[in-house]
Amino acid sequence: MGYGTYKLYDVNHNVSGANTIITKIPSLGKISTTEVTSLTVDDAGADIIISVTTDPGGTSNSSRYIRYFFNSQSGVSNTDYTKYSEVLQININPHDKTFTKSDLNDMGFASGSTVYVKVYGESFYSNEYDDPTLGIRVFPN
Repeated sequence: MGYGTYKLYDVNHNVSGANTIITKIPSLGKISTTEVTSLTVDDAGADIIISVTTDPGGTSNSSRYIRYFFNSQSGVSNTDYTKYSEVLQININPHDKTFTKSDLNDMGFASGSTVYVKVYGESFYSNEYDDPTLGIRVFPN
């Protein structure tokens, strides 16, 4: 209870009675209690600055964790995205993150295109896994 789901695919288990040894043991993260309450985007020339406010807010004594999801179509979410960021630790509220033109180009977005973004609270240990059935990386925390 309270931890995100983690799935491991392609485990070969013999029915011969022998033990199956799973070598990849994840560090399971708790389900995030960080809620994104505000997101603003400011144009800074060729760059954009995304300002995120969370509840509870990150402080120097109590870090919060977030993750960005990007898409070229509206409706971007943690299950409908083309790119995502690593888990980011935030210690100030609001937290500003600059994405350069080069960052956005590296994500596959052409100059002048519309980019949609959504930010979610995340855990220090993200239980993310690749789901071959869905064909996406899943972020359950």
